[in-house]
Amino acid sequence: MLNIRIDYEGLEAEQEMSHLAILLTSDSITAQVPLILSSPYWKVIEAGLRCTQGKSIANALTLHQSEEQFKHQAQLAHRYGSAVIITRGKQGQKRY
Repeated sequence: MLNIRIDYEGLEAEQEMSHLAILLTSDSITAQVPLILSSPYWKVIEAGLRCTQGKSIANALTLHQSEEQFKHQAQLAHRYGSAVIITRGKQGQKRY
């Protein structure tokens, strides 16, 4: 597995995640390796999911904001064919 982590948000971060995902999935060697797409910002992760053709792991979903947003992100990850890593988030939150 290869982990791509982008810690900032915004259009530039989304473009960088997309670029790296496309670069790694277009190479004959790295295309065979699952990618872990890591960011504290869902839009950045989703940008990578759009480019990985179901061979990725979204890191990480959490209930940090709301249960509805968590469900929406999980549904999108499923639609993209991605596995997910789920973190607990803040102390005392439910774990799914």
